[in-house]
Amino acid sequence: MSRHRSASILALAALLSACALQAPQPPREPLPPAPLVRSGGFADPTQQVVLGAAYVFGDPRRVAGRPADAARAAAQLGWLTLALPQDPRWIPATATLFGELRRAEAEMRQTLGLSPDASVGTVTRALTAAADALDQGDRAAALAALAPIAPGGAEGVLAKLGAMPPMPRAAVATQTAAQESFRIMMGDPE
Repeated sequence: MSRHRSASILALAALLSACALQAPQPPREPLPPAPLVRSGGFADPTQQVVLGAAYVFGDPRRVAGRPADAARAAAQLGWLTLALPQDPRWIPATATLFGELRRAEAEMRQTLGLSPDASVGTVTRALTAAADALDQGDRAAALAALAPIAPGGAEGVLAKLGAMPPMPRAAVATQTAAQESFRIMMGDPE
């Protein structure tokens, strides 16, 4: 009887394992368009986003008085948080990178006063829209783009973007992403 019981337990375990393997995966958040720098120059948009974010978060003084560039860098960080784990080219990335990016994105939200409850895609799209509006000299449109993700007020977020404070986690995560990008690129001749 114990042999029959063992066989039944094994069969049940196999059935449960098969069900678990076929269980539907939670849907991934749709990836917004990459927030590219207007002057561009890179054939690979992911590379452009990685290097753009690393440049700004490495020393936020580089965008002092340029809230459009700061908003675009913040959008780039959000985009990287979503895009890199979904990109098969980034499979060989260091195991800690994706967690670092998530923590950096949370730091960025807290520092700028952005909603912790909005999805990463929503925040990324809003920051990109604000950057584009500021590039066109339309402050009102930038404020309108930021309003849904700025519980403390869009004016405060815009002021912080104009004097982007240092964000240590974002600096480390984007620098790590830049290093990994070059490492992956050197290993991939395509």
